[in-house]
Amino acid sequence: MSLLRPISSIGYRPTGRMRTVSLCVFFGLVLGVAGGFLVGRYTSVLGPDQPPPPAVAQPAAGATAPAVLGQPAAPTEPPKEDGPPPPPEDVRRLDTKISGSLYATLAKNLEGRQADILNAQLGRILVWWFEPRRDVLKSDRLQLLYKPPDNPTVLNVMAVHYTSEKNRRTYKAYLYRPEDSRYGHFYTEKGEAVEEYLVNPPIEEYEQITELMNLTGRRHRGVDFKVDMDTPVRAPWKAKVLRRNWNTRRNGYCLEIKYVETGTRAFFLHLNEVLPETKPGKVVAAGTEIARTGNSGRSTAPHLHYELRTNSGKTLNPFKVHETRRAKLEGEDLTAFTAHRDKLDSWLLRQEPADESAPSPSGSTPSKASAK
Repeated sequence: MSLLRPISSIGYRPTGRMRTVSLCVFFGLVLGVAGGFLVGRYTSVLGPDQPPPPAVAQPAAGATAPAVLGQPAAPTEPPKEDGPPPPPEDVRRLDTKISGSLYATLAKNLEGRQADILNAQLGRILVWWFEPRRDVLKSDRLQLLYKPPDNPTVLNVMAVHYTSEKNRRTYKAYLYRPEDSRYGHFYTEKGEAVEEYLVNPPIEEYEQITELMNLTGRRHRGVDFKVDMDTPVRAPWKAKVLRRNWNTRRNGYCLEIKYVETGTRAFFLHLNEVLPETKPGKVVAAGTEIARTGNSGRSTAPHLHYELRTNSGKTLNPFKVHETRRAKLEGEDLTAFTAHRDKLDSWLLRQEPADESAPSPSGSTPSKASAK
């Protein structure tokens, strides 16, 4: 018998092995169709060009959780600005090299009467360190922070840095009012008063010494204390009253007394009132109220002119006759002052954005803050 037969002539009876193969093929076809259907549905949701989303890893401990598909991202903190915050709009800043005198430098940078006002105020501060008219050099540097109040004729100096080439150091002063003080005063970076104070003064508290004794130029023979109207004036030591209210056109209401122990004669000018009981010939004890401050005579603002002379008429410097001291901030006042000083320094030393139209930093033009 031939071993080769046509397939049609072969009798087909499926064995167990063949049934298993057939079932596998059948179920494979079914799974393939179902898989194709599901893939088509998934593709229609994502779009034909988008791959399926990757598996999301769990964030590590302390890490920020990633955004979930379909949900808004977690809010993030806004970016912080570099450097300290800018000063308020009404604060002005000037950073310049001295060219000529202090007044000439201010006049070149400021408008109107601002140069006159600031020149006077800066002179009252710098005079405690050096002679502004003699010791100012062209290579010196002035950094100034000031604020115009509601009155346009007044300017308030807030902080000043003055670098003196002659003395090879930078002087710093900051305006600060202690908690229990009526007035603000200027202090160094360490919290020590810039001005010296008289021991046994004619007035207990004042805002500022506006002029010291100067026997050159216009020859100012005493010390001027800037103070409010009607501030009590007291006898520094036991004294005898000599006279009152002479030459009022020039002196205003005035008083002369003589210290009993030393014979020094003291003059108080531009008063608002000499107390009625302060009569010539009367002896008053140290600390006795004898008058009230004012703005009479040749005076442009409320102040007290205090002048000392010997019996022979020689003018004496009150800062040589009285003992002197410098106040120092302590405790909570020093802590508050330190924070205040740091804030003013952040405004004073703040770097302004570059301006192509502005002159080079070596020029004497004020910064944008001072040009407002």
